[in-house]
This record gives sequence, structure tokens and C-alpha cells, in this order.
Amino acid sequence: MAGTSDAANRGNGHHEGCHSIPGVLAVHTEDLGSARVAMKELGGARDATRRTLSRYLPEREKDRSAQVPIGILAVGDAHEAAAYLATLRRPIAASPIHGVGFEGHRGFMSGAGPKPAKPFTANRPLKTRGVIAVVDSGIVDPNLRPKWMQKPFVLHDREDIEKVDKEPASHGTFVTSIIRQVAPDHAVSIAAAPPDTDGALVTSMRGNVIDPPTTELDVLAAIVRLVARHRANPSEVKALNLSLGASACGANDGFLLTIEIALDYWRRHFGDGVPIYAAGGNSPDLRPVYPGAFACVNAVAAGAKGGRQQVWDNGTARNARPRSWITDVAPGVWIRGLSGKSVSDTVSWSGSSFATAVASALAARGDSFEVDGGTTYWQDRGLTYGNVDGLHF
Repeated sequence: MAGTSDAANRGNGHHEGCHSIPGVLAVHTEDLGSARVAMKELGGARDATRRTLSRYLPEREKDRSAQVPIGILAVGDAHEAAAYLATLRRPIAASPIHGVGFEGHRGFMSGAGPKPAKPFTANRPLKTRGVIAVVDSGIVDPNLRPKWMQKPFVLHDREDIEKVDKEPASHGTFVTSIIRQVAPDHAVSIAAAPPDTDGALVTSMRGNVIDPPTTELDVLAAIVRLVARHRANPSEVKALNLSLGASACGANDGFLLTIEIALDYWRRHFGDGVPIYAAGGNSPDLRPVYPGAFACVNAVAAGAKGGRQQVWDNGTARNARPRSWITDVAPGVWIRGLSGKSVSDTVSWSGSSFATAVASALAARGDSFEVDGGTTYWQDRGLTYGNVDGLHF
């Protein structure tokens, strides 16, 4: 998760830092040649596109890497290079490749929970009439999921399996279970953007990281795999759910260009008619959270009783101040879902990650909503709650 400074992070109690992959810079493919020429002033740069993408795409998808409109340059200092390219007479959009966090997870702009909750009875499986695409941490092995979370209701590949031995819950499994509760007549197609356990990212943050972020390249690779999975029948895809986000590190840090390019690639295949929903953020910080703050994306805030937007400061719930990038509000406080520890193990969890799942599910099924002051409010449909009673808009 991108942050501001060490001092600011220690002050607000969030485990945030400015994470990026050292020595690599993202540009649009069309700008790759111009950027290489311009970088001679800073000691040069070489094209590392194919080599870098091959580390993130599975073998069967490597031939598609050339279709993604991203160029990756090997440079000395990615932040210095991005700042320099922005000052040219004809500026070139460029950005370091950042880490992003799953909103609502423990480490970065976390919400509250997860906490144990009583098991619930989900809606029975139905014949699916559409697909909701999800990029998240992954989903647990099928033998840890009930029937309504199995194929054909949940689609994934082998690289999307997540292990949660040391975690209280699988973020991706929990998000998927919310969507399946709210939209039982839709399948979930999930692609994992796993945490950076190999240490590709560096951070300016001091102290221990509770859980590592994922990289923008992991998100891009997940979107490439979703496109490949559904490109033969694009009309079946009804929404894209991104329960993740980051804030820019500074004025010369770019705007998560890799994810922006990934979303352009997505829209090229599925069009503007498939809405994209992303987490609006859990922190009291008023810096915009991307990709939710991109113009093509709906940014979802976690709503408490009455539709009040809620954020968390070191796990303590706060009323949110106005946030300019928020477009949608959906229930996101102490929602019950599956942890992925066993077929029936249930937790309740709070955060904009889970409000995003509610909004994308309701949008995909064409549900009703209210608009107030330009903000869309999604009503409670098919959810159950733990730890609080009667949490309804």
C-alpha cells in the first residue's frame, strides 16, 4: 500500500508505507521508445518488458504479454526517472511499480476484524446467468468450501488457490462468499493477485509488516488471466470487483500507471458497459485511493447503519469525512462470510473491501439503488451480520 512518510504512518497508527519494485519503471507501450531515448540523460534505460512480465504470467499466458499495452524499463531510480519524464517538453507518463493492499485486510488501511461468527445458511445455488470477475488474494482449496462456493458457481485456476494456515481468514474467499450470498444467480470468476512473499517490493516503512502487499504487476497478471478466461464469451461478464487499493506516495510518484493500463486492457475487451468497482479506502486519510479514484472506476465506501460512511483508525471505527473520490456506499460493517478455514467456518469482517463486493454483486444483478448528492447508495440484499444487530440501511 502506498503511503506518505514514516512519520505520518507512525502517527496515524496504520501499517502503511511507500512500496515499489526497485529499478523498474512502467510506461505506455507507445511511449517506450521515447522514454528510452529521454532516459539517456539519466544514464540510460533498457527494455525489460517481456522479461519482467514473464515472472508474473503463467506459462500458457506468456504469449499474451505482448498484447498488454505496458512497457517496462530497467532504470537506476524509478522515482527519479518518473519525475524527470514528467518534466519534458512533451511529458511522458511513467510510474514506479507499486504495492497495493487488499482493503479490509490486517496490514494496510485495515477495517475491523475478522472475528468469529455463527455459521449461516446461504441462498441455495442457482443456475448462473452471469459472471462477476474478481481480483483478490485468492481462494482456498475446493475441499474447504461448501457446494455453493464450488464450480460452476466459482471459477478459478490452480494458481488462484490461497493457503490460510497462518491467517485468520482468506480475504478472497470471504469476498467471494459475500458476492455469492448477494447474487446467488451469478458465478464468481476469481484471479489471484497474491501477496508479495518473495520480497520484490521495497518499502520506506520502518517496523514490522503484518501482511505484505501485492504488486501492481500481480494485479495486471490477474486481469490478463480473467480476460483470457472470458474473452470467448465477453457478454457473460457483468462486473469487475477490485477490493484493493493504494494512495500515491507523492507528487512525482505517478498514479499507479500499471493498474491504469491493466484496466484499459480490461475495458478494451469488455467495453465500458461492464462496471468496475474498487475499494474506496478504510483510512481517515483524505488522499484519494486508487484504482477507485480513476474516472472509469466506482469507488465504494463502507456504509454503517443509515448509510453513514465509516472508516477505521487503527481498528477503531470513525465517521468518514467527505472524500471526493467516493462514488458509492454499500453495507460494509461486520458482514458475515466464509473464512476458508473449513467448509462452514464463518467470520464477520468490516471494511470497504466488503462493501465493494456488495456493490458489484448488486450492480451485476441489476438491483435498485438510491442516489443522494451524486453518491449511489446500495441497499442491503441477502446479507447476514455478526457482532452487531439490525445493521440495515
